[in-house]
Amino acid sequence: MTERTDKIARQILDDRAKQADRQQERLQERQHDRASGWAHSIGFDPYQVTNWKTIAGPDPGYLPKTPMRQGAVGFYINCKGCNATFESKGWAYCPKCMELPAEERHALKPAVVGRMCQAPRCENPIPRNARADAKYCSGACQSRAARAAKNDGDNPDRLG
Repeated sequence: MTERTDKIARQILDDRAKQADRQQERLQERQHDRASGWAHSIGFDPYQVTNWKTIAGPDPGYLPKTPMRQGAVGFYINCKGCNATFESKGWAYCPKCMELPAEERHALKPAVVGRMCQAPRCENPIPRNARADAKYCSGACQSRAARAAKNDGDNPDRLG
């Protein structure tokens, strides 16, 4: 029995030594990966396209929706206050509007550019990407205008 227990004890000690060697090797690999950059060790390329659906599919929702084009220092955008185009470094308001106090600046309504909705009691502009012959800003305004036109014959004093 002693030979058998000695053999088992040697096997256990050998297994422990192998496990310690494996842990040491893993630790050295991690240190090497940290020193050389883990991205190179696993073949990771941050600029490689991995999700074509996001690029070619519908709007994922987290991309900026502000129409802009790149300038020398920043991006050309429309001011939220006066709707003038200026080169921004991340600001929403042009330098002229930034001179105003914050309360006045936030209360400014941008000048309407484009066509206005023809529905009664609607003050919204027609979106820029609408058809050239569009008269209303939405389907609801179109329905309201149709009801108003239908009811004008019944009661000329009634508002739409």
